[in-house]
Amino acid sequence: MKSTPLCFKVFKLTVMLGIAAFFCRITGGYFSVALVALGVHWVITRQYGKALACYAFFPFLVVVNPFIVPKPAVMVWALRLGPLIIGMLLVALAMNRRGEHRLPLGTMLIYLICVALSSCAGWAPKISFLKLINFIFFFLGFWIGTQNLQDFPKETEFVRIFILSLAVLTVFGSICTLPFPAIAYPLDIQMAEVFRKEGAEAAAAYFRSRGSGMTLFAGITFHSQTLGPLLSCLFVLVLADALFIECKVTKLHLLLLAAMPILLFMTRSRTAFLSFVVGSAMVLWYAASRIRMEFVLRARVKNLAKAGCALMLLGLVVAEASNKVVTRWVLKTDDTRYDDRSLTEAVTSTRMGLVELSMEEFRMNPLFGMGFQVNHESRELYGNNAGLVLSAPVEKGLLPLMVLGESGIVGTIAFLVFICSFYATCHRRKYMVTIATFTTFLATNLGEATFFSPGGGGGIEWMLTAVGGFCLDTLILFRNKRDVWYSMS
Repeated sequence: MKSTPLCFKVFKLTVMLGIAAFFCRITGGYFSVALVALGVHWVITRQYGKALACYAFFPFLVVVNPFIVPKPAVMVWALRLGPLIIGMLLVALAMNRRGEHRLPLGTMLIYLICVALSSCAGWAPKISFLKLINFIFFFLGFWIGTQNLQDFPKETEFVRIFILSLAVLTVFGSICTLPFPAIAYPLDIQMAEVFRKEGAEAAAAYFRSRGSGMTLFAGITFHSQTLGPLLSCLFVLVLADALFIECKVTKLHLLLLAAMPILLFMTRSRTAFLSFVVGSAMVLWYAASRIRMEFVLRARVKNLAKAGCALMLLGLVVAEASNKVVTRWVLKTDDTRYDDRSLTEAVTSTRMGLVELSMEEFRMNPLFGMGFQVNHESRELYGNNAGLVLSAPVEKGLLPLMVLGESGIVGTIAFLVFICSFYATCHRRKYMVTIATFTTFLATNLGEATFFSPGGGGGIEWMLTAVGGFCLDTLILFRNKRDVWYSMS
């Protein structure tokens, strides 16, 4: 029987995801409750691929632009409780699956214990514990819920199709926002206000008449710093899928791989560019040299990688020489005449305040830090609240300094143990795609720490880089075992 083409599978699921988001919009968020029920049904009926896809779709909806999918109260509750319920069911059923094929995340529990202790005397213990519980449930859901998937190749294949569909939805959904500047560039408050009061045409007219300024493309997400890292994670996964799963660059892969760097550049996210470069290098040079590939394909990949680097460098040189594109991108401004900052100052200035705050927290308690995902403003704003604090957003800087400020020397050592253990175990078990994707995730955290923020951009990035990378490695493992079985028979 002839198998269904990959493009058709991806197109079909993309349409279904788009319809689900549209129904969430037109029903005032109530359709999200139906999505929770579907996820529960898929877990109970052991349709693990669909359940994991649903589990990952919720954090994606969290970062979708509210102009596209508003988030009324019922949807906020569904997006919070849905992953919790589905994740715990995934954990309960996964415990019965035998084997050692799982993400090597166990040593993370040591760090979480350390940061729980540090939170006892931190800025706002109640908030820290609530956030810690939220992260632990989210963490257990994808860590335990994905173990021993090698026995379910069809379910793992569905997760792969979901990742490609999410890439298509993100890329082409973002392109479709370009005629609507108030949606595509939501950071411009004045333009958003014009859009709200006078409509899309008035907002577009304002955008055209505004002249030079800083435009940060956010596409279908709520922030350019969300879209950029999301695109870099998706790019690495699509590239790995083409090389190691499909073993060729199809038209679908080529279209996505060509479009994503352009959209990423439009976000002007320097963190996203860094993670894009790091992730691409990890796939093309690290993973490609360690995963079994045909000699012809390996040689072609090396040549294409070299040609791609040369073309990118040439394009950047030409763009800088003709219109100072690179300078304007680094400075994040379209008017450089009155900007006398050096490149180093432009890159570091936006994060120096957060760096200083993290170092100040470390100096206040060098041994244990000042608590999980809080700062001095958390205590001032929510510390005396007697109710249940469900949302206390906090902005953090670089991941290493965030860990140092929140958990001190003890927690930092525990976090380094986790990182070393993770990479060593992945290398030993040949989870090469997981190494590449997780490294990409760590690189996104060098600009804005989302590592412990499942309720923000970190949720979908965790699902893509940990679950997505692990599922691709599982498919490679299944293929290798199948090839060995055929050769022996």
